[in-house]
Parts: sequence; C-alpha cells; structure tokens
Amino acid sequence: MANKPVQNLKFAGRRIKVSRTHKTSSKLLSRFTIVWCDRNGVTFDTSAGFFAQLTFNGRVVAEASFDNFGVCIFPTITTLTRVRYRLRIFNFSGLLFRTRTTPAGVEAFVVIG
Repeated sequence: MANKPVQNLKFAGRRIKVSRTHKTSSKLLSRFTIVWCDRNGVTFDTSAGFFAQLTFNGRVVAEASFDNFGVCIFPTITTLTRVRYRLRIFNFSGLLFRTRTTPAGVEAFVVIG
C-alpha cells in the first residue's frame, strides 16, 4: 500500500499534519488457541487444572494447559493451522472430558459445552 503525502492544515492558528492513509492491522493470533465455553459464550472455570492434547494421524503433536479462564494456547503450533487436528480435553487426573476435530486453516477454535 503506497503512502499518500501528508497534508498541512491550519486549525485555530496551528498547523496540523494530516495523513490520508489508514493502516489496517492484519495481525493474526500467532499460536493456536482453544477457548472452552458454555452455550451462552461464558468460558468455563478451568482453575481445577485442565489440559488439552492435539493429535494428528494418531500421534500426539502438542499438549498445553488451560488458564483459569478457559483459554489454552499451544506455544508450538503456529497459525494458520495446516492440518486437521483431533483435540482432546482432560482434567488434571487424566479423565477425558471432550473430543473435537479442529479444521485446517484456523487461528482459534471454540469448544462449546
């Protein structure tokens, strides 16, 4: 995107530089993020120690813990994801709570329920 020249305007006796360009941010989430919420969109209290596991072709690719607010960030999985992952959510003792399949080409995935 080419920058347009800056214009000088007078306002109340002062000169103000006005740029006619609008820079839009295309910032993506840099790491794959999971949000676990109920049907109303309220995130679960995961302070009891939940973690998530991503598998691809039957092999565990990554594991990460949820924070206290139902958000889990996989530090080793960059976005946009290139493959479909099988997501499994466990409690601290290893009991399986949810299983979902995440599509390819996403930054984040929301588990509802």
